[in-house]
Amino acid sequence: MNPNMLIRLLWLLIIVPIAVAFMVVVFVVALMVAKYVAWRVDDSISRRMIERQKLDANGRPYPSKGRGLCDECGGMSEEVFFLPTGRRMCKTCYEARSDAQKDSESQQEPKHDNAS
Repeated sequence: MNPNMLIRLLWLLIIVPIAVAFMVVVFVVALMVAKYVAWRVDDSISRRMIERQKLDANGRPYPSKGRGLCDECGGMSEEVFFLPTGRRMCKTCYEARSDAQKDSESQQEPKHDNAS
């Protein structure tokens, strides 16, 4: 056997496994980074959805809620909002009242100060 060929054979026996091991490590690290990024994106989407559920259509936080009877429609509901005034409203009545207030506020003309 030629000594040059023996050196090349030993070189291949050393370098090829090291290169394969390096590629496996790079692949595993890339896979872990991809899973971490996907988890962070999913987590931020979930947090935004939870925050959106806590706000009404006008962007204000919903009042505390529980199960009970609505004072407006008299219906039993799993989600009844307990308003600071002491009234209880189901989600449908609360949103209808909120929409009506929004419409009445948009119909009011702004006050101008004509002091010169």
